Amino acid sequence: MNGNFKQLLEAGDIVPAKTQDGKLFELEGTQYYEYKDGGVPTRPHRFHAFAETSFEHEAWQMDRDSLMMFMNVFQDFVIGSLANLNNPDWFKHNAPIMLNTVTNVRDRIEHYNSTIEFVYDMASVLYFHEDEDPFTYDITEARKKKDMWRPYPYLYTFFLSMDLNRHVPLGRLSQPDTLTSAAQSLRLMLSTLQNLSSRYDYTDTTSDTMSFIESQTEVLKGYATSLIYLLRNTSITLPPTEESMSER
Repeated sequence: MNGNFKQLLEAGDIVPAKTQDGKLFELEGTQYYEYKDGGVPTRPHRFHAFAETSFEHEAWQMDRDSLMMFMNVFQDFVIGSLANLNNPDWFKHNAPIMLNTVTNVRDRIEHYNSTIEFVYDMASVLYFHEDEDPFTYDITEARKKKDMWRPYPYLYTFFLSMDLNRHVPLGRLSQPDTLTSAAQSLRLMLSTLQNLSSRYDYTDTTSDTMSFIESQTEVLKGYATSLIYLLRNTSITLPPTEESMSER
């Protein structure tokens, strides 16, 4: 048990997190906790992570990992361009793919909110286990939690019920139009990643972009599963299937 966790637990500043039906939030043998009185962190570093997460999604309309992945892709294009200045075939093949990527990313930022990614990122700040330091926020540990949560699509519904509407507009994220927009956003990003992984020539680049793309594709497919679960429990008709969301 983390020392700071033990201190706050004994002081009554953190409490076991519970689901909508009053059950303990436990998953795969791990019990999660939250700060009392609505779950907003009261310690500076974790509260900063809470505020920063909200700001990043509002400013970028995209989660940090997706943004960094696309930065890698753009960097690879520049590196490849410099290495192939005398190879017009390389440009003929890769330039249209990169233009499509830039267009889709711009469309994503301008027209879609990072709804589902935002909810999971926020949940990773608010819910923690006994081996985490509740004073701080570890991005690596946050990724591990999200990786554990994504296979359980019902958790998305639970996370949307977090008592945070006075701080962030979670209520609107469960509205049919917002869910439809999120589905369209995920489909656009999955299509873009499939195009990059299957058609782009990464010769003469030295980054690990391909593995980053593969990893992020699996992340988005996990989010898609959670979104489909929620869509099927709303009044929306003909919800997208996981296959249709990941098709080109």
